[in-house]
Amino acid sequence: MRKQMEQMFQEEQSFTAESMIEISSMLDLKINEYMKSLGKRS
Repeated sequence: MRKQMEQMFQEEQSFTAESMIEISSMLDLKINEYMKSLGKRS
């Protein structure tokens, strides 16, 4: 997902393009899922 985000930035030259915002939101969700899973292990 990070590679996809980097590639889109190269193509769009903007972090505000709709596609960038969508991928950024997906990445945020995955990070949150990961952080929650770490909390459950304790």
